[in-house]
Amino acid sequence: MKNNETKVFNSLELEVSNNNSKRSAFTIQKNEVLETTVPSEYPIFEESNFATNTKVDNKRKQEQFVDSIESLPLSAIVIETPTNFDFEIKNLNRLPISIKKSNQFSLSLFSGIGYQVRSLNSKNDLNNQDYINLRNKNETVLESIIVGIDIDKKLTDRWYLGTGIEMVMHSEKLRISESQIGHIDNLKPEDIPDNLIGQRGFLIKENISEFYNQYRLLNAPVKLGYLIRLKKLRLIPEVGFVFNISQTSKGDIQNREGLTTDLAPLYKTNIGLSYRGGCKFLAPLKNGFIVYTKPSFEYNPNNIASEDNSIFQKRSFFRMDFGLSRSF
Repeated sequence: MKNNETKVFNSLELEVSNNNSKRSAFTIQKNEVLETTVPSEYPIFEESNFATNTKVDNKRKQEQFVDSIESLPLSAIVIETPTNFDFEIKNLNRLPISIKKSNQFSLSLFSGIGYQVRSLNSKNDLNNQDYINLRNKNETVLESIIVGIDIDKKLTDRWYLGTGIEMVMHSEKLRISESQIGHIDNLKPEDIPDNLIGQRGFLIKENISEFYNQYRLLNAPVKLGYLIRLKKLRLIPEVGFVFNISQTSKGDIQNREGLTTDLAPLYKTNIGLSYRGGCKFLAPLKNGFIVYTKPSFEYNPNNIASEDNSIFQKRSFFRMDFGLSRSF
């Protein structure tokens, strides 16, 4: 058997389909020798033709095998180095081999955290500054939670188009402090602090009430990404739109008189189109899995408050997603 340097043309994984079983790959040495081991269930040859380490001396069977792979392009050959069979390449045709295409889709499951940035402005030129100050004083923005699923389609070697579905839950806390002034003589004994029992005068009592509000958004993002390959990391800058399917508001809010009321009628059930930009940082794992993190910023130019609300309110959103994806 000749000992020649192997020439690699272009490696591409092959699958030979016969009874749903995978076949071995081939080794081509340019203008020299092909070395391979063919499984016993290969439909053209007997097992005895490939099981020994001796050269096949039946030229008719060599030519039959060569003719059977005439159609296989050189660019589709994967380098392997089994040693049980040698013959010279003459032509390639009619081998029952299907070439596996590169991964075209990826499916991702993700969750994340975020923080909304809101702005309150007077609506219809009304003088609502005192009311805006009251809300800014008593309302606190809390963290946001994100869960969702994405599917990406590979357009070219680097460009991706993606969409999906996600649930975003924004939270806020309303804290109302109320002071009550009462004469000590008129209070119940259990309402008088021990150090003030028996004294005369007035007592100021502060009552604090806290309410937690939620805004649940169901969104369908559409994004375009570009793959950048680094040595040990891959980046995909992304830009796109977010279509809001629904917004559900639940909780309590202060009105202009400072009284609490249901906030649901004061916010829209659909907040329209948002714009999002971010960058996905990917780290490949085994078996086609990828873990990633993606910081992004979302801007919604629309008023999310309803017509019944005297305040014009906008919402922007910083978020950090963490996900696991699988290519297929």
